[in-house]
Amino acid sequence: MKELPLTPNLKVDRNKLPAPEMKPEGPAFVAVESDDERRLAAIWEAVLDVKRIGADDDFFRCGGHSLLVSKLLSRVEQTFGLRLPMSSLFAAPTVREFAKFIQDSKASLA
Repeated sequence: MKELPLTPNLKVDRNKLPAPEMKPEGPAFVAVESDDERRLAAIWEAVLDVKRIGADDDFFRCGGHSLLVSKLLSRVEQTFGLRLPMSSLFAAPTVREFAKFIQDSKASLA
C-alpha cells in the first residue's frame, strides 16, 4: 500500500485495509536423517515442548531462549557424553548444524 486509508477523523480505517498475505514462516519441514539428528530432535522437542522438529529448524525460532539453552545442553551432555559451551548452540542453531558440531567435537577428542 502506498498510504493507509483514513476515516474523516484522520484515523486508520481498518475496514478498508486489505486482508494480510499469509506467508509460511521459515523453510519447509526437512526430516532428520542421521541417528544423531534424531536424538537431537527428540531432545529439542522435549525442551521446547513442540511436537515436530526437523533438521533445519532453528532452536531460537522454535521458541528457544537463553534459559532453555542450559537445559538443552544438559540433556545433550547426558545423551552424547559431551559438555559443550552455550556459544555452541548460537554458532550452530539448527538440528543439522548442531549434529555436525557434535560430530566434529567427538572427532577432535579422538
